[in-house]
Amino acid sequence: MIEFIYLKQPPCRYTMEKAPKLKEWIVSKIKKYNCENVLNLFAGKTIISDGSFKEIRIDLDKEMPLLDENIDADIYIDKCIQNNVKYDCILSDPPFSIRKSREKYEGRYIGCYTKLKNKLPLLLNKNGIIIEFGFTAMGMSNSRGFELKDLCIVAHGGDHSATIITVETLK
Repeated sequence: MIEFIYLKQPPCRYTMEKAPKLKEWIVSKIKKYNCENVLNLFAGKTIISDGSFKEIRIDLDKEMPLLDENIDADIYIDKCIQNNVKYDCILSDPPFSIRKSREKYEGRYIGCYTKLKNKLPLLLNKNGIIIEFGFTAMGMSNSRGFELKDLCIVAHGGDHSATIITVETLK
């Protein structure tokens, strides 16, 4: 059965910047699925790890705190594939709308996210999870070998679209 939670938080540039309950929920999912190493692919400002797992932080913006690498996500993924690097969990919270990209990220936008998503399963250990943020609940989908386990809707109020977060396991 899919677990579902509904949260409210004001809109902000970084998804978890003013959202302690959301961060707590994400950490609980990482622990629930026994993840020891987590790839935070579009890390932003918020550090997810509470010390119980290793968080690898990747972001294109060099101003973000405690980055492991300041690099484009697609390039990092290709590097991991070449070196057979695997993770228990991938956290993917890209700038997923052109409007948000223009307003909040100096126009940086994850243009061809589908191509990137096709590569992500190659970075996961068996039974690994992907926690994905977006405006739809499509997630990684069955077609890539994933099963939806948990769903979170974050309402931002006003005319802001809700953020939908899927937690999926690789079958």
